[in-house]
Amino acid sequence: MTKELTIEQWRAIWKEEGLRIDPKTAEIECQTPDRFGEEVAWEYFARAPGSDIWVPFDYLPAATVEALCRRPEPSITIENGSVRRTVWRFHQT
Repeated sequence: MTKELTIEQWRAIWKEEGLRIDPKTAEIECQTPDRFGEEVAWEYFARAPGSDIWVPFDYLPAATVEALCRRPEPSITIENGSVRRTVWRFHQT
C-alpha cells in the first residue's frame, strides 16, 4: 500500500529537488487548462533529465528560474485532450 504525501511533504521534496536542477540541461514543461477554448493560466515545471519529479517554478531557486526563462523556444508541443502541454528539452551545445 502506498502512502499519499501531504502538501507539506511535497513542498519539501520540490525544494530539495529544485536545488539539483541544472538550468543548462533541465527539461521544462508548461501546462495550461483549456476550458471552453480559453486558456486560463500557465503553470511551469522543471526537472533534471531522468528524474520523475517535476518541480513547480515557485519552488526553484531564483537564479535557476531566471536562467530557465532565458531558454530558447520549445522543441516539442503535445496536444492531449483539454490540457495542452509544451515540453522543452535542451542540451548544452
